[in-house]
Formats: sequence, structure tokens, C-alpha cells
Amino acid sequence: MHRVSGLRSVWLLAIGGGISGLGDTMFYTALSFTVLATTHSLLGLSTILVAQALPRVVLGSLAGVLVDRWDRRLITMMSDLARALVVAAVLLVNIAHQVVMVDAIVMVEAAFSQIFGPAQASLLPELVGNPDHLQRANSWMQTGSLAGTVLGPVAGTFLLVKLGIHATVLPDVISYLVSAGLMGMVLRAGGRPAEAEASGATPAMRHLWHQWNEGMMYILRARWLWAMLAALMLVLLADGALSPGMVAFVYRVLRRNAVDYGLLQSVAAVASIAGGLGVAALGPRVTPERLLVGALGIVGLAYGALFLWGAGLGALVILYGLASLFNAPWITSLSTIMQRRVPTNLQGRIFGSLGSLQSLAVLAGIAVMGLVSPRVGVRPSLVATASLIVLAAAVAAYAVGVPAYRAKRPDEHADATMSPP
Repeated sequence: MHRVSGLRSVWLLAIGGGISGLGDTMFYTALSFTVLATTHSLLGLSTILVAQALPRVVLGSLAGVLVDRWDRRLITMMSDLARALVVAAVLLVNIAHQVVMVDAIVMVEAAFSQIFGPAQASLLPELVGNPDHLQRANSWMQTGSLAGTVLGPVAGTFLLVKLGIHATVLPDVISYLVSAGLMGMVLRAGGRPAEAEASGATPAMRHLWHQWNEGMMYILRARWLWAMLAALMLVLLADGALSPGMVAFVYRVLRRNAVDYGLLQSVAAVASIAGGLGVAALGPRVTPERLLVGALGIVGLAYGALFLWGAGLGALVILYGLASLFNAPWITSLSTIMQRRVPTNLQGRIFGSLGSLQSLAVLAGIAVMGLVSPRVGVRPSLVATASLIVLAAAVAAYAVGVPAYRAKRPDEHADATMSPP
């Protein structure tokens, strides 16, 4: 019964992610082209991406502490409701002349998203129960999230061309409300973390600091996490550069329009969904460690070939689709590795803190692409970006071979030990 209820909850999470992903990609695809057309600058587009990433840097570790203290189901539902309200504020803004206001709205929405992310990632192991099923559950989550992006870019650019940017706001708001409703139906597996139940005896701020410090100490002592973090930082540095870089590559290098870009993103989403379904079909037959390293290597090589030799729309679709096909497997594998190796009572703090560090890499990638590409060119900048992903695969190969660090619990007095993954 618990397994059936857990699977039902995972499916509800996946469907909610797909619906909110549909609204998000509609709005942000249209917003990217609107800002680029209005400012005539890649730097203007980069400010939107910075606004999305900055709250993760500032709030990551604090959000993780809150996730470990409160009911994770309730946190995810309230975060969706808050994001719906914030996005609706875009209807009051003239985007063409108030880009700074748009940046502010995007930043507030991203702050609630930073709370939502660690809560959802930490909730999944509680719902699944059996660690052997985590890889498949993560693939469902990733597939559900990507499913909404199949029609999102095409629908977003279509509405942008026909009705304007504000026509994409209402679907995004509705998608968050539907996601919140589905979250309300999710099984409350495990309730609040045991650590949160006992927190009333300690003054709030003091206990908050203690929990934050506990998470930081785990990060400092886990050598495998440092190695994995290095690989992830390289990937996200590349990802930050690719966010504005792909728009510029399609728009300026290949001389394609917004509709072509939307079609390309939908093709990539279909490929990513196929990759996620492939991981679900494989199940435990391929370890997440091997899948992480192999998928990262293929993604980097596909991007490298695309930016070196891609000239026509056909080559663009094939190579970008290949890279997207293996995106879902490495993301799913990374989530599974983290959920298996990090103690459950620390997962909110670890996911939140890593989110902060990861966003620093994204911000750096955005800044480098915005400042360097005008000097050396879009294509050379993107070729260098692809090489970072290949390097990340090599670092990840080392990271998965490092034994997991098992932190001692508060009631244990023995020294912390190292145990194999």
C-alpha cells in the first residue's frame, strides 16, 4: 500500500512539474526574445538570467535549512502559489520600457523557486522509500518536467508574435495554480522531518544557526561531494554561457527567427523526454555513476560538433537533439547519487547550499558569454563552452570513485567513518 501511494505521489509531482514547466517555457522563451529585440544587446538578456540565478546564491543554504525544518509538501505547495502571484505582476509592467522592473519580478519568483527546488528534491526519497527505485522515480520527475517544455517554446513564440508578451503571462500563472493543487493531493509521506518536530525546545535563531552549521560541516568533510561539486560547477558554467549563447547562435550566426528557435527548443524537449524514459526503462541495470559520466561526455561532444560544424537547420536539429537526449540521463543520475549518499535529515541543506554554489557558476557563465562573445565571436565562445562539459565528465569519473562520507548523528560519539557508495 505504501509503495502504491508513493508511486501515486511521484506521478502527481511529475505531472505538476510538467504543467508548470509548460507555463514557464512559454513565458521565458517569449521574454528572452522580447528583451533581446528591445535592448538590442546580449547583455540585456543576460540581466534576466542573472535575476533568475541571484536568489539561489543568496538564499540557497538558508532555504535548505527551512526545508529540513518544515513540512516539505506544504513548502512546495505554498511556493507554487507565491510564484503564481508574483508572475501575475508582469501584467502591470511595460516590458519594453521597464526591463529593471521585469528583472525584479523575475528575481522574486526565483527566490520562491529556490525554496521549492530543495523541498521537492528532498521529498522524493521519502515518497519512494526504496533507494533502488530512486533512479526510476527521478527519471519520471525529469520526464514530467520536460514534457511541459515540448509545446511551451512554440506556443510562447506564437503568442508573442500574434498577441504580444503579456499573452504568455496568464498561462504561466494558471500552470502554477494547477501545480499547487496537485501538490495538495500528494501523500504526506513521513510528515515533517523528525528533527523539525523537536525544534521547539531550542530558540528559533539559535537552532537555525545550528542546523545551517551542521549542513556546512558535512559539505566540508565529504571529499566525494567536493569532487562532484567541481564537475557540476563546470557543467553549470557551460550552462550559464549556453543560455544566452544559444539564442545568439540561432538569431545572429544562423540568421534564424524566434519561431525557428521555439521549434528547436521543442525538438530538444522531445529528445530530453526520450532520454528520461530511457533511464526509466533501464532501471537499476545501469548504475547512476556510469550513466552520469557517459551522458556528460556525449553532451559535450555533441555541442562541440554543433558549434564547430553546424551551419544548417538540419545539422542544428540533429546535434542539438543528440545533446538534449543525454541531458536528462546525467541530471537524473546526479540527483539519484546525491539522494543516495547524503543523509535524509541533511538533504534540504545540502541541496540548498549546492544550489547557491551552482548559481555562482551559472552567473559566471552568463557574464563570460555576455562580455567575451562580442570580442571573440559567438561561435568560438560556444566551442570553448562545449569543452567545459567534456572536462566535467572526466572530473565526474573521479568523483564517483571517491567513497561516500557518512556523517555521525548527534547521538553518536564515535568518529565519522568512510563507507563505500
